[in-house]
Amino acid sequence: MVQYKTKMTIKIFKPENCSDAQLKTFYEIVVDGNQVNANGLLNRIKTADFLSFCELDDKVVGVASIKNPDINYKKTIFEKANVEELADDYKYERNASSKRN
Repeated sequence: MVQYKTKMTIKIFKPENCSDAQLKTFYEIVVDGNQVNANGLLNRIKTADFLSFCELDDKVVGVASIKNPDINYKKTIFEKANVEELADDYKYERNASSKRN
């Protein structure tokens, strides 16, 4: 039987407590996921409530954030889902996690 020894760690920070290297890594992984408009992304990362980094054997393999979205963005999302009356019930949004191969 083959045994793999790996160590997975989840680290959670406020953006202002992240190093420039961590912010750059977060940005690159999100952009690599090709699901987010990169225009203004770094500012959105810096204004998130929390950033999380998933490390596998000390290598960042995934990221996620908890953010307080702009009211117009939130309104648009809830309108598209045909549940605009629920928009005020949700203060936070979790981004879609991205992973690096």
